[in-house]
Amino acid sequence: MAEPNASPVPTGVSSIYIASAEGGTGKSTIALGVLHPLAASAARVGVFRPIVRSTEDADHLLELLLEHATATLDDYDQCLGVTYDEVDEDPEAALSEIVARYHGVVRQCDAVVVIGSDYTDVVNPSALTFNARIAVNLGAPVLLAVNGRERSPETITRIDQHCLTEVAAAHARTAVIIANRCDPQRLDEVTKALATTDLPAFSVPEVPMLAAPTMAEPCEALGGTLYSGDPELLRREAMSLRSAA
Repeated sequence: MAEPNASPVPTGVSSIYIASAEGGTGKSTIALGVLHPLAASAARVGVFRPIVRSTEDADHLLELLLEHATATLDDYDQCLGVTYDEVDEDPEAALSEIVARYHGVVRQCDAVVVIGSDYTDVVNPSALTFNARIAVNLGAPVLLAVNGRERSPETITRIDQHCLTEVAAAHARTAVIIANRCDPQRLDEVTKALATTDLPAFSVPEVPMLAAPTMAEPCEALGGTLYSGDPELLRREAMSLRSAA
């Protein structure tokens, strides 16, 4: 981060809602970065995912964060809210269910990291608005994550200002801004540009290794099988792709 001695968690905050208006922000990295300082200041830190694609298939981000959570929660399903389909069918009922499920988690925690929904690569302010409404109803300040990959400081700031307007219109409070996956050579520029919002702002460099799939992931996606070699090596990151016949 451009300010390595600072923490992305606001002082005195017991829970925080990580939200973004687009995909590719690296929310998993940000969530882990938030989880660790919270765990250092609160005895029981839990995780909650208000919207998931399916309750049948595992949410890998939630599974990852639960491994680092310090609260003892009853089960994985307790940390889930509703599905995208339920939000589409009845947003108000979905919001009520999310709040009820969150209260079940927060009763067993001193702090909760809430990870907002995922999107495509297209900026989707209306979806951000719904996440901001959730944050308001949970009483959690928003950590706004912005995708800085292949973007100038000016573009990042423009997107950030638009998102801040959407969050404020939903009556949510943005506490922190993190521009993730930025050009490592321009971190100070990004942080300086974001400082015009008068909010704590951080810039995090792009680290290709963090976004790289393991060798096993493309193998599974293609329905492939291991022909020879050590299966343990499939856990290594694949930094490039080569096809052969």
